[in-house]
Order: sequence, then C-alpha cells, then structure tokens
Amino acid sequence: MIGMQGLGIARRFFFVVLALVTVHSLNAQQLKVDSLITEVNNRSGNGKAKPLIELGILLAATDTDSSLQCFRNAYRIARRHGDTVNLVRSGRLLAEVLRRSYQLDSGLYYLDIILPIAQRNSLLRDLKYAYNSQAIIYSQQSRFDDALNANFLSLRLREAERDHFEISTSLNNIGLLYHRLHNFEYALRFFLRALAVKKSIPTTVDLDQLLMNIGLCFEERGDHIAAIKYTREGIGACGVNCAPAKLMIAYYNISLIHFNTRDLDVAEDTIHSALEIAKSNGLLESELHAENLLLLGRISDLKNKIDVAMRYFDAAQAVATSNGYNTTLLDIYGAKAKLYEKTHQYEQMSFYQKKYIITRDSIIGYRMMTNLIRIENDYITQTKNNQIEAYQKSIADKDDHIRQKNALIIVSVVAALLFVAVSALIFKMYRRKDHDNRRLDRMVSERTQQLVELNNRTQSCLNSERLSFAKRVSEVENLLVKIDTLCAMGQRQNRNEYLDKIKSAVCQARLR
Repeated sequence: MIGMQGLGIARRFFFVVLALVTVHSLNAQQLKVDSLITEVNNRSGNGKAKPLIELGILLAATDTDSSLQCFRNAYRIARRHGDTVNLVRSGRLLAEVLRRSYQLDSGLYYLDIILPIAQRNSLLRDLKYAYNSQAIIYSQQSRFDDALNANFLSLRLREAERDHFEISTSLNNIGLLYHRLHNFEYALRFFLRALAVKKSIPTTVDLDQLLMNIGLCFEERGDHIAAIKYTREGIGACGVNCAPAKLMIAYYNISLIHFNTRDLDVAEDTIHSALEIAKSNGLLESELHAENLLLLGRISDLKNKIDVAMRYFDAAQAVATSNGYNTTLLDIYGAKAKLYEKTHQYEQMSFYQKKYIITRDSIIGYRMMTNLIRIENDYITQTKNNQIEAYQKSIADKDDHIRQKNALIIVSVVAALLFVAVSALIFKMYRRKDHDNRRLDRMVSERTQQLVELNNRTQSCLNSERLSFAKRVSEVENLLVKIDTLCAMGQRQNRNEYLDKIKSAVCQARLR
C-alpha cells in the first residue's frame, strides 16, 4: 500500500514538474540557424552539404519539415558530387527524421541505399546508427526477425569498439524487441545486462528509461514489488526535466501496476495524465498512446462500462492500424474478442478471434519463429566463437608470457652462474694476490730487519773507527805538541836553519 501511495505521489509530482518545465531560450539557437543559413548561401557545390546537415540537425527538434528539407538537399548534393561521407550521413539522418515522423517506408528506403555504401567504406559510426534506425523501423513494421538481426549487427559493432554506453543502448533495444514479442524472460535478461553495463560507466543518460523498461517487464511477469522498485528508480533518475515520452512510460508503468492490483480509479487517472502529455506533445500517433488507450479500455471493461471500453478499443485500433503497430493490434483484437464474448455477441467475438489468429500468425508465424531462432543462435554462436578466440588469444599470450619468463629465468640463471664463476675467479685472484702481498711483506720485513742489523753493525764499525781515528789524531796532536815544544826549546837554544825547517814542517802539519 505504501508503494502504491509513493507511486501516486510520484505521478502527481511529475504532473506538476511537467507544468513547470521551462523552454530554453531560442535566441542562441536562432543565431546558430542564421549563421548556418549564411554559410550555406556563401558556399557552392558540394561545400553546401556539410552546413546543410548541421542545419538539419539543429532544426530537427523544432521544425521537422525544414529539417527534412535540409537533409534531402544535402543528400542530393552529396550524391551528385560523389561525396560518400556526407551522402551516408545525410541519408542516415534523413531516415531517422522520417522514422520519427512515422514515415517508416520512406526511412527504410534511404537506409537500404546507404547501408551497403557505409559497409564498403567502413563508415562504422554511421553504420551502427543506421542499423539501429533500421531495427526500430523493422520492429514498428512487425518484421521482428529483421529487426533482431539489425540490432545484433549494431551490437557487434559497438562491442568491437568497446563503447559501453552504446553497448547498453543496443542491449536495451534488443530487450524492447523481445518485450514486443511478449517474451518477457528474454526481454528482462537483456534489460538487466544493459543495466549492468550502464552501471559500469559514469554517465546516467537513458538510465531512467532503462529502469522503467525493467519495471514494466517485472510487472508483465506479475512481480509487483520489483516493478514498483525499478519504476521508482526510473522516475528518480529522470529528474525534473523528464522528456514527455519518458513521462508517458512512467505513467503507463504506474497505471499498469494499479490496474493489476485492481486500484482502477488511480490507474484511470494516471492514464488520463499520460493522454494529456501525448496530446500536448504531438505523441498521439505513438505506440505507447495506443497502449494507453487499450489499457483505458480494459479498465472500463472491468468497471462494466462496455460502451466506453469499446470506444477506447476502437481509438487504440485506429492508431495501431494507421501506424502498423501489429503487436498492439494483436492485444486489441484479443481484448475486443473477450469483450464481445462478455456481452454474448458471438459473431463479433468470432470475427476478432480470427483477426487475432491471422495477426498472430503474421507476426509470429513459423517462418518468423524459425528466423528468430536462427538469428539468436547465430548471435550466440558468434559470441561463443569470439569468446573462444579471446580465450585462445589469452592462452597464446600466456604461453608467450611463460616462454618469455622461462627465457628470462634461463638468462638470469646463466648470468648468476657467470657471476658466481667471475666472483670465484676474482676471489681466487684476491687470495693469490693477498698471499703474494703477505709473502712480499714478510720478505720486505725480513730484508728491512737485515738492513737495520747491517746498518747497526756498520754504524758500530764506523763509531769504532771514528774513536780509533780520533785517538790516533789525538796522539799525533800530542806528538806534534811535544815536537813543537821541543823545537821551540831547541830554537831558543840553537837558532839554526834546520830547526826552522822542522818548525815550519810542524806548522804545515797542523794546518793540514
């Protein structure tokens, strides 16, 4: 009960937010538009293609007709001049605007032209977006096998680029496709995969719609608690500037939850709020609007308002028929058959039962189911092959790493052995040198000791000789003194030449 009250508050909150959302200033955009128009007028030939494309992108949100005209002119110019890049880009954007304008066949016409060109020239960015548009158109035309194939091709391109945001978008689109096929188990599987990828990246773009899709899928499976949880999270992620189409999804989820819990008045009020959004935002031809009308008819049926229910069923059928929403038509035919059975109008009941069977077989016939199974198996096989290749590559890389590691180990061991051998050689040489040094020191010490001893002996001998020489000198001096004295005495007594000569000789001896 608390959960229902919370969703009711959220519904009222969004209704108030929608009334308070402000429109961005048009001045800046108008300046850009005028600048691009001037650029287009100033250029000639193929030079006009690029500014025309940019002008078309700028006008796409506010002036669909002018945007289409810009893209068409850019497409013609690029085709005339053989400009492959601008041809593919303008064709893709032209198809996208045509799709949003519910001109599905025209959009598919341009995509069939540009896709082979984009493939040949490896224009991967345009190619993946073109596959995405093609898948949406095929889905709206109930060509679900072709839609699934285009979605898987788009997913493979995004997986090759490792762009997690776009991988999440592709997984969400595949989940939506399975949801349209009422294969809620597969739908939930891809939605949850998309959510896991989305949570691995910082951006929260489109997280709100993904959470609402998960909530809707849980509700279709009868899990009201999980449906309320994810719907609340989706509303919270959407914020105050939630886009009208996302608001309609939120309202549809809330009303479906109330419908399944038989809180019919709240469910009806919520659906009427969604209808007001569709009316004020040009979404009366959307498939979700047809789903809302169908749900209103079911609510009126449960309230036994048979005429009102039939009017809603007829209105839903008109929208679904004019736009080729065959899966919604299938649900409408089933609801009408039950209503006619309830009112005992068996002829009308039989009529709509037949239409139900024919439509179901056209949507999910044997060929369609075979193609779906084949495409699913091809994708699974391709995914497994990619995983096997990645695993084999990982093993090969590990083997290379192991070989490199083993080679490094061998080199390290050889280097270590060389280091040990060189160290041993150096140590041996050191030991030998140390031994030689020690022996040399010992020899030097011994020789020094010998020299010291020899020096001591020599010094001793010199001292002895010096003493002996000094003694002799002293004796000679004494002798000379005596001779001198005697000579002096003799001179005084006998003054002759002979004594003078002796004295002279003594004096000379002293001088020497």
